[in-house]
Amino acid sequence: MPAVGLERDVSVVVTRRDHAPREEPRTDAPAAPAQAPAATEPLPSLGAERVPICDEPWKSLYILRRGVYPCCYGGHELAPMDDYRKVWNSPQLQEIRGELAAGRLHGYCRESPACPIVRKMAAAGELKTAAAPLSRLRRGWHRLDRVLNGLPGRLYRPLKPLAGRLIPALRG
Repeated sequence: MPAVGLERDVSVVVTRRDHAPREEPRTDAPAAPAQAPAATEPLPSLGAERVPICDEPWKSLYILRRGVYPCCYGGHELAPMDDYRKVWNSPQLQEIRGELAAGRLHGYCRESPACPIVRKMAAAGELKTAAAPLSRLRRGWHRLDRVLNGLPGRLYRPLKPLAGRLIPALRG
């Protein structure tokens, strides 16, 4: 390879490894400054603002022995296992889908403490003030239930129908 010094006005270009480098004369013309692209109208939206918070209720239905759930983090069943066909277009699941499509969490979702979307929204402070402490309380309950091998859940289960009647009576 020929030596390239400051006294010579050439540049070295290597095209491929099996070819010897070749010399090309330099031009004295300065390079044109890069110009910013002309201001154009913003590109049309790709629809990201219309994407629901969670798309699970549109994609799947979890059918388990203990009931039918709209997602794997479901807090309580929507119907017994045998009624899974009725649940897919049920008013309750349509309501859940509508809230998620509007960018809001449905009450059913807020009652699912293991859901990563609910956890992220609670950590970011995006849940309503009453929903965040309730979510933490539910997570703590489920953690306690896991540690004690389901004992709190087994103790609460017989009292659940009574609590279901008592809480609305206290609210109203």
